[in-house]
Amino acid sequence: MCDHEEKESIKHILTEWGFAVQYIEKKNKIKSPDLLCTAFDKKYVIEIKRKGDDPIKKIKSEIHESIGPINTISGIIRKGVKQLTNYKGDCDFKIIWLIADGEDPDSQIEQCYRTIYGIENIFDLDDTSFHYTCYYFYDSSFYRWRNTLDGVIITSWEKGKLCINNYSENSQELHDSYLSSKFENAIINPMQEEKEDQAIIADFDSDRKNLSLVKSYLQDKYKKYKLQHMPIEKHLRKFSSSFNH
Repeated sequence: MCDHEEKESIKHILTEWGFAVQYIEKKNKIKSPDLLCTAFDKKYVIEIKRKGDDPIKKIKSEIHESIGPINTISGIIRKGVKQLTNYKGDCDFKIIWLIADGEDPDSQIEQCYRTIYGIENIFDLDDTSFHYTCYYFYDSSFYRWRNTLDGVIITSWEKGKLCINNYSENSQELHDSYLSSKFENAIINPMQEEKEDQAIIADFDSDRKNLSLVKSYLQDKYKKYKLQHMPIEKHLRKFSSSFNH
């Protein structure tokens, strides 16, 4: 849960970026998103969440051995989606702003990133040049909440990224939006990365618990028939891009 000071800080950032920002009032004690932001005739509804340290302190206790998203972060996203769903007003995009506020924010950002995209490292035994991050390899928050969640902003108090939900029907519009322009190169868009040969995507409708089925799909899609996966925690991607204030 975020306190008022944190929400005011984000409201200030968005105002400096040129958005008209207002708090969303709760009605009938129903939990609602935090902010309604408007710029260039587009309305963004934003729910602000914070990820602090867990009672069991070490990140290792939270990492699954290649079986899917991090539970505590999935829970935070689920609660945020519920609040976004409660908003019945007019808007173009629904977004969660997630603040990494623990002792190791870089690792928390990486956990969030893995959870919303269900990522894994994939390589081919016959082709050593085929070694990519694979999006949606595991169950992911973006696929699960594709009808509500358009994107997630993941930040510490120094840097952050805008993550696009490719399963949302608003994904391209969000990518081209004024909000995206404020993040410049600090945008995660798997479809764009795939086009640039920087990543691969398991973009099909199926149960991600069946990893053999996921790998079979990837083999047919990319014509690589000896694919293996490597636990992503052994090859973390660092987040180095800062905000464009």
